[in-house]
Amino acid sequence: MVNAKGYLINEQSGAIRSRFTYEDIFPGEYHQEDLGEIPMPFRLERYNFNPHKILGSFDYDAKTGKPYFLKNKFGILTDKNYKPVNKMGFLINEEENVIDNEGHVKFLQSMLTPKENLPYLYTYSGETFKI
Repeated sequence: MVNAKGYLINEQSGAIRSRFTYEDIFPGEYHQEDLGEIPMPFRLERYNFNPHKILGSFDYDAKTGKPYFLKNKFGILTDKNYKPVNKMGFLINEEENVIDNEGHVKFLQSMLTPKENLPYLYTYSGETFKI
């Protein structure tokens, strides 16, 4: 069941639900007419894209806040679970396409910027936002 804005909702309570885990994101009754769109990154649930599912799992340096990248025996960057990642920490497959943690391709390698970052994403109103 979805509401007028296209978000998956809990039939009993009316709460907005995650389309991936079916957990309530905003518990209780949520009236979008009063509040408009739900905030980022939860808004992406409607568009079948979750930016948290394309990032590798890392430990971070306490002083700099930068992630610790590992390398496998072939010299390929990996996260702490030894999954291949690019220079920006996004999970990749053999063709270096960005994938989610379930292996689904979300961005082709040709769509990435020269620094292997995601391209700007746009809302339906034409505004840009960064992940």
